[in-house]
Amino acid sequence: MKNSKSWLAGFLVALVMMGGVGKAEAVQIINEDFTSGISSDWIVDSYVSAEGGNAVLAGQLYTQDVPLISLSRAVDLSMAGIYNLRFKVKFYNTDVESGFNGEPNYFQASYLDDIFYDPETGVSPFDNVFMAFDMNGIYGETIGTLSGEIVDGWYSYSQNISVLAGTGGTLYFDLYDRGYEFTSVALLDDIILDYQSSTAPVPEPSTLLLLAAGGGCLFFKLRRRKG
Repeated sequence: MKNSKSWLAGFLVALVMMGGVGKAEAVQIINEDFTSGISSDWIVDSYVSAEGGNAVLAGQLYTQDVPLISLSRAVDLSMAGIYNLRFKVKFYNTDVESGFNGEPNYFQASYLDDIFYDPETGVSPFDNVFMAFDMNGIYGETIGTLSGEIVDGWYSYSQNISVLAGTGGTLYFDLYDRGYEFTSVALLDDIILDYQSSTAPVPEPSTLLLLAAGGGCLFFKLRRRKG
């Protein structure tokens, strides 16, 4: 009888492995590679365009008084769980500007929480800067630690941003013109924001059916042996 019980336990384990256990699959909130242009989900400034499968943020001459060029999108991070943000960015200086030499221009990726935003002070407890990129390279801000290298001018950002779970807000990809002696360009590609539930996996229906069928057969078989 002891051997029968051991065999039953082993068989049930095998059934679970065969049927598979339901997994919390990652759901992509954003998956944008710009090969078909910039979708209507984005808020686009006048000097943002899609070229060569990239979003292009093109700095203007300082005399045109365009200090900020922005690409943004509202996102819902209200569900508890795991959020990951990935994108590729390339920053470089282009034409020389004459007659002015301010601070270096730079690219910045950030998140502004709309739920807790105070319009009177302009302050949000979830106002986070993911990373920035200027002529001197990349640098991080408030979420995680930057890793990886700049390859052919491109930097690949990848970070768990689950600290923002429970909020809703806007992702910003901005090019700042600080009046430096060059105009600047930022290229963006492969922006992916995904979400995965943190709840425990639930057995799939096929697993439950296998368990029920297998357990029933074994129950009657063992009962006949006992009889």
